[in-house]
Amino acid sequence: MILTHQISVSRRFTLVELVVVITVVATVVVVGIPALFNGAQKAKLKTCAANQKKLGELIHMYTHDNGDFLPAYENGWVQRIGEIDGVTVDPGVEPEGFFACPSQEFVSYIGAFPARDYWRGTYYGMNQHITSNLMSPPGKALPHWTQVNRQRIKDPSSKLLMADASGSNYFNIPDLDPVVAAISRKGSTYADGLPDAPAPPLPAMRHVGGSGNFLFVDSHVEDKTSWPELTFGPGTSGFDFWHGGHAYPGSSY
Repeated sequence: MILTHQISVSRRFTLVELVVVITVVATVVVVGIPALFNGAQKAKLKTCAANQKKLGELIHMYTHDNGDFLPAYENGWVQRIGEIDGVTVDPGVEPEGFFACPSQEFVSYIGAFPARDYWRGTYYGMNQHITSNLMSPPGKALPHWTQVNRQRIKDPSSKLLMADASGSNYFNIPDLDPVVAAISRKGSTYADGLPDAPAPPLPAMRHVGGSGNFLFVDSHVEDKTSWPELTFGPGTSGFDFWHGGHAYPGSSY
């Protein structure tokens, strides 16, 4: 009988003890859940960075086999780079593997635009300023864009190659792969007047803390919360960030 009584007493909780337990549990929930969420988001950021590094490696393999020229987005850079790794990319379905950013939700249709005209098999965009072979009517390269020879880039560590993308390309041309570009983002040029479908071809800041991943020509990746707008002429941050040193209007470069 004495033993039974002792066991019964040991299992009782006073009101104060219950309040303490409830408080501790509530604190763990309040503190722990945001920490778990942030941890998951940071893991996605790291996975995205690894994807871009993988794509950077494949792009450099492509340049090695193509006279050191970076792939032109008009030629289907997604397919060209996928082929190097033995991957066939379907532009009409949800991106997979290292072409897919884990922080981006797949949208199959944006207004009247199907996925093949929006994502084209990837959530990343090449820097259109250095990976374009668009020509003006006389057959000359357009001043804002060119297909750069990698060996001409003087400082690969400062030159953007790829970034998290919103989809589409600067001119919203169907069947051309995604890019990121930076003519403007504040209502002063054609890019700011683009409709939401497809999205304007600006870097997508979709990760934790409003950040995005940026892959540079030397293959290092940075997560940034901002990026420089295009500014005209060498020596300015926007020019050095986006351009490969090709001819530019109003510049002696």
